[in-house]
Amino acid sequence: MAEEYQQARMHGLINQLLHEKLVPELLEQSTRIAHGKVGHLDRMTRFEFHEPDIISFSSLLLENDLAGANEVIERHLSHGCTVTHLILGLLDNSARHLGEMWCTDECSFADVTVGLATLHQLLRELDGRLAQEISHRPHNGSILLTTIPK
Repeated sequence: MAEEYQQARMHGLINQLLHEKLVPELLEQSTRIAHGKVGHLDRMTRFEFHEPDIISFSSLLLENDLAGANEVIERHLSHGCTVTHLILGLLDNSARHLGEMWCTDECSFADVTVGLATLHQLLRELDGRLAQEISHRPHNGSILLTTIPK
């Protein structure tokens, strides 16, 4: 039991490191390369998604409000937010919020299933834009490989 706890704790720490440190740094670097260094921090701050944004978007997902969720996405994209930042900032955290709501019995498994199905549909719709965004990034040949300790 202690070994399972230790593995779960290690997995949590790695996940936290990826989402709080590594992914934001990679996003910052790729955006700086793609758009130049001037004004980059302003763009990142402007598109920082806070708890009220995530809760509001999660509510749209739970209500299966695809049109409302698309409006939020289009609003951010029209103001200069990148698809990558939108996915990693808003959609990723909204999915995590739905999971937390289920764990704390704020919503049922069925509710979370509906919310994630809506989220999945949104991701399918963003796929083409993401591919276009990625294809316009300069490729410097870097790759990150890692293993998860057992």
